[in-house]
Amino acid sequence: MYGDADGNERVELLDVNLMERYMEGDAEARDSIHFTEADVNVDGVIDEIDVQLVKDYLVGNLDSLTPVLCTLSFE
Repeated sequence: MYGDADGNERVELLDVNLMERYMEGDAEARDSIHFTEADVNVDGVIDEIDVQLVKDYLVGNLDSLTPVLCTLSFE
């Protein structure tokens, strides 16, 4: 589940805290973070954009953290 950085199956403020500690280089955070879930925008890094997306979701500015998938077809 995108945004669930600590792996407890809920997106909450604790996930934001873990992501921020990870970005600061905290060793405990680096060992415990679920990288795939914390990389909300799926760009290969956990950064301020990911943190802001989770914050926006928590305050209700986003309905979902799941990326929008598009299908392309060629004729």
